[in-house]
Amino acid sequence: MSSLFQSYVLWVRDNAENALSVERFTQLVVRIVTDPRNFITTEFAWTLAKLHSLSNRMIISTAGRRVGFTEKVAIVIKTLVEIECLLELGLRRFFGHEAAWTVLLALQSIKCVLNMLVHQQLFLVPWIWAAVRQRLQLMLQQFMRLPDYGRRISS
Repeated sequence: MSSLFQSYVLWVRDNAENALSVERFTQLVVRIVTDPRNFITTEFAWTLAKLHSLSNRMIISTAGRRVGFTEKVAIVIKTLVEIECLLELGLRRFFGHEAAWTVLLALQSIKCVLNMLVHQQLFLVPWIWAAVRQRLQLMLQQFMRLPDYGRRISS
């Protein structure tokens, strides 16, 4: 299985244009085959097509270089975003709304933590936060100096 995947990766990297054609063909097949009255099967098929497209983009964009930790986490986040709707529909149908909301809350929390990992350098550079705080204070001061249109209208 690993050699099959490696062969596919090499093919996609060597034939990026053809890989895009295969993606378009996959999307066309999804439109033809799926029943629009069944949301779960339609979303399942579209999720597979979106994951196929995402994997091809990642294969092409990571060609010839090492993928760092933050980029791997960003790929996981993008994957979670792609499967989120399917997960919600499946959970609501098979486990009910309360379970769906609980799992989606956990998923959003996981995505927040992963986003913090991706952007952790922002938390490590204190001058960024000082600049943001200063800019917010300036905006608030400018807002407070705006004329009060409500008093003019009522008088």
